[in-house]
Amino acid sequence: MWLIVGIVLLALVFGGLMRLLARPIPYRGLLLTDTERFLKGFLLQLGPGSVLMLERESGPGFLQLAIRERHGDLWQIEFGLPDADWSRERFDLVRDAMVNAGIANDVETNRDNKDIPRFLRVYIEGNRDDLILVLLRILELAANQLEFKKDDQYTLRMSGDISSEYQDELATQLEKLPQRNVILRPLASWLRRSASRNRQL
Repeated sequence: MWLIVGIVLLALVFGGLMRLLARPIPYRGLLLTDTERFLKGFLLQLGPGSVLMLERESGPGFLQLAIRERHGDLWQIEFGLPDADWSRERFDLVRDAMVNAGIANDVETNRDNKDIPRFLRVYIEGNRDDLILVLLRILELAANQLEFKKDDQYTLRMSGDISSEYQDELATQLEKLPQRNVILRPLASWLRRSASRNRQL
C-alpha cells in the first residue's frame, strides 16, 4: 500500500516539476554563497537550453548560466554577460578576469544592436561535482568585477526542460523497486518514452 502511495506521489511531484519549470518559481533573498544547492538540482534535472538566472535585488544587474549540452556525466555550461548599461563600464574587466583565470571565453559583437553591442560567453565543461565548484568560482569572479557587494541578495529563477538523462535515471530507480506493479510499470515506461522524445528534439 505505501509503495503505491509513494509512486503516485512521485508521479505528482514529477508532473508538478515539469509545470513549474514552464513558469519558474523565484527564490528570493539569496546570497551568492546560497546558490550551490540550486546548482546541483539545475545540473541534475534540467537539459540543454535551460537557464539559471540570479537577478540582483539591490540594484541593476544579473548573473546567468545556461546548459549548452549534456551527454551522460559530461556537461557543457555557458556563463553569459551582456554589454548593457549596468555592466558596460566593467565588461572588459570581467573578461580580463576570466582570461587571467584561464577560463575559455569569447566575445560576440553586434554593432546593429545599440543596447547590447557585445556579449561575453564563458565556456565550462566537466562532470557535475567538478562543475559546481568551477561555476561558483565564475559567479563570484564576475560579481566581484561587476562590483556587486558580498552581502547583495539575489532572486534566483531556473527555467528549461527536464533532461532525458534525469528521466531515464528516475525510470531506472522505479524499475529497481522490489515490488513492481500496475502503477510502477506504466510510470517507468512513460518516463522512458518521454526521455526518448526529448533526445529526438
